[in-house]
Amino acid sequence: ACDIFALGLMFSLYLTGQLPEYDTAKYNYPCAAVGDGEKLKVKSGVPTGLAAIIEPMLQANPASRPNIQQVFE
Repeated sequence: ACDIFALGLMFSLYLTGQLPEYDTAKYNYPCAAVGDGEKLKVKSGVPTGLAAIIEPMLQANPASRPNIQQVFE
């Protein structure tokens, strides 16, 4: 599940040139924001279908993240 979170960050960075949206004034890293309960949001410009798989990859609860087969599909 940790790898899925990291892959979600990489997908977001690759597709938008930026990490997902979070309070950068309060947190230095997206994982710190998620650990504090903040939801990460993929920046605009990502097709809806891709955002629909990336955002669950960035969930705070590892059990809520898709597995690699679901990401692949």
